[in-house]
Amino acid sequence: MSASHSHNGQDHPLHGGTPHGHAPDKPYETRDANIKSVIETGVSMFVVTFVAMILMYGLFKGFQALPTQVEPPPMVEGRPLPPLPHLQVNQQRDLAAFRARENEILSTYGKLPSGGVRLPIERAMDILAARGFTAAAPAPPVPGASAERKGAAAKKGAPAR
Repeated sequence: MSASHSHNGQDHPLHGGTPHGHAPDKPYETRDANIKSVIETGVSMFVVTFVAMILMYGLFKGFQALPTQVEPPPMVEGRPLPPLPHLQVNQQRDLAAFRARENEILSTYGKLPSGGVRLPIERAMDILAARGFTAAAPAPPVPGASAERKGAAAKKGAPAR
C-alpha cells in the first residue's frame, strides 16, 4: 500500500495528515477562515444595503413630490353606472332609511295603487278588536286531492276519510 492509503489514516487529508493544512500531531484543522474574505463580504453587504436605502429614500421623496389628488382618466367621467342593484356604501344608513319608510307606511293613512286605502296598524287592530274575529272559512278542496288520499290510504290498509 502506498503512504497516502495507509490504514491508520494519519496521511489521509481527512484523517489528520499533513496535506491541506492539517498538522500531523493534531486531529483537527489548524487553518482559520480567511478573515480578509469575511471582512470584504461584510463591508460589501453594508455598502449595498446603504446604497439601497439611499435609492429608496430618493424614490420616496419623488413619490411625495407627486400630486396627491389624481384626476380620473377622461373615459371614467363619461362612463354610465352599472345596472341596478348598486352596492351598498353605508349599510347602517340604508337600513335606517328602509326602517323609516316601513314605519311611515305602518303608522300613517294613505291610498294604495290598487285603489284601496291604508290604515295605521294600531287603528286596524283597534277596529278588528271592536268587531270581533270570525272563524276563518276552511280552504276549498284541491281538485284530485280526495282521489290521492283514497289511493294512499288503500296502500297503507287504512280507511280513507
